[in-house]
Amino acid sequence: MKKLAIIFVFFALTQNVFAGEIFYAETNAALSTNSAAPVDFPGLTVTIPAWSYRPKNALVTVNIPSPFAIGYDFPGGVFLVAVNGVIQNNAAAGVFTYSQRNPESYSRIPVTLVTKVALPAENQAATIQVKWYGIRNSTVKVDSQTSLSVQLF
Repeated sequence: MKKLAIIFVFFALTQNVFAGEIFYAETNAALSTNSAAPVDFPGLTVTIPAWSYRPKNALVTVNIPSPFAIGYDFPGGVFLVAVNGVIQNNAAAGVFTYSQRNPESYSRIPVTLVTKVALPAENQAATIQVKWYGIRNSTVKVDSQTSLSVQLF
């Protein structure tokens, strides 16, 4: 019986993250960027602690339900996923663009991005963040709830 109690205490004191755990961030702010290179999307960041055990991958879902872009050369925007500041080249990107060079109105074009990313070594924290930028000198705008979900597996 003593051995069982000691093992229980050991597992209770270790800090672990298990497969299936979900981390979540959202923002309701009105945001915009006219950057031509990826910049941080404010509020869409989650940090997975540097625990002694955790899964090696994460399923990342980015939901940008009503972005729009303003510009005069087929305006549009790009949304990317970064892990510890490094954009994941093997991960999907969410892209939208208008089919007219100079649109009469700037309608909303929903973007949902679902992609797998690899996590760093178990004893290193992992910060997963959304990055965004405008294409062809566009200003990208968001004025509704946006979210980032990260599920470990």
